[in-house]
Amino acid sequence: LGVLCLTICNIYDSLEVIFKVVGEKAAKYSERGNVFAHCVMGVFYLASTCIAGVAYFGIQNEEYNEAGREGGRRKLVPLVSNACSRFLAGAEDSEASETSSTNVPIILCVVGWMSSVLLKTLQLSFWKA
Repeated sequence: LGVLCLTICNIYDSLEVIFKVVGEKAAKYSERGNVFAHCVMGVFYLASTCIAGVAYFGIQNEEYNEAGREGGRRKLVPLVSNACSRFLAGAEDSEASETSSTNVPIILCVVGWMSSVLLKTLQLSFWKA
């Protein structure tokens, strides 16, 4: 989520240069490429944020609903302690982390960053002022 917010701030900075700078055609042209690269990167980061949020909060909502059906607040404290102990146990279990889908957000972040590098390389290869 933090990287997505940083990408949005970078897009805002680039748009500010495009619309506020007087003259400097090369700077405006360069910032147009930056906006495009940040938008592509932002799509990957947004997908990563959504997948990670659904994976994290989806499990919690299911557990919270089960605790609510079983008796409300009295069941919530053991629910939190069970979630923490499962989290710590899952961190030690290397076999479970290899087969789970928790690596998808990380892969999307890496692909987003690599797409930005690729777009910057293409922009510099075919740069025209």
